[in-house]
Amino acid sequence: MSRTAHSFERKFRLSKKADIERVMRKGCSVRNSFFIAVFFRNDLLNSRIAVSVKRRLGKAFLRNKIKRYVKECFRKNKESYPDGYDILFIARKELADSLKSSKISFMEISGSLRKLGKTIGDRHDEKTSACNNQLL
Repeated sequence: MSRTAHSFERKFRLSKKADIERVMRKGCSVRNSFFIAVFFRNDLLNSRIAVSVKRRLGKAFLRNKIKRYVKECFRKNKESYPDGYDILFIARKELADSLKSSKISFMEISGSLRKLGKTIGDRHDEKTSACNNQLL
């Protein structure tokens, strides 16, 4: 099996500062207890993601763990997310606290992210231009 089959490909990364700022400025958001997802339509055939974890949520190893989990969840569950969106996942304090105390597993985080992806897809299906921010 090739290494690229298990890597987070560059075409799925939202890395330019201007793109991230555009998502923050013009995007809609949905949230649950662990993440806020800000999303905005792009002109690509695939969705791209970025992960933001604030320094106050914990030490570097915890912040990096959260980023790895989100990227891996996205990589394994791309079909749960609609195509053609730039998505910024912002970790919330509840996630960091749950990871610190080992109260949450990778599967629970994955389920939480899949629900957000489904909500983004539902918003896409509604064909509305207005953003009605929604709490899950």
